[in-house]
Amino acid sequence: MATSNTTINFPITRRSPRSIQRFCYGVTVPSLTDAQTALLLSLAHCSGWSADHIHYKFRCLTDISLTAEQIWDLHWEWIRARGGVEVPVYSGELEIMGLLCREVGFKAIEQLPTPLYKRKRPVSFFGCFKL
Repeated sequence: MATSNTTINFPITRRSPRSIQRFCYGVTVPSLTDAQTALLLSLAHCSGWSADHIHYKFRCLTDISLTAEQIWDLHWEWIRARGGVEVPVYSGELEIMGLLCREVGFKAIEQLPTPLYKRKRPVSFFGCFKL
């Protein structure tokens, strides 16, 4: 799913690794740690960015390249693992997302923007056209 040249060690949050693991609801990407997966989910849910922008920022932080489609699909899988769109994001989950984002230099968001899953799924056209 992803390619990695080097990995970055994210700072340990005040939350335990078990809390981070529970936050992910079993949603994983084989080449990512639980903390990296949680950060990716946090950016997808709280940043208001497009999947392409999240791809760029995450690649700059970790040197791991996921496609925009993979990022959107990961976020959708997390929403489904939590019980679907009807289940609200709880304050503890928002706290973890805020911590993870702040630890890598992204400012806290006062008002929750539109989560990634509410946007159209991106589609890449690499290799579809012959020149």
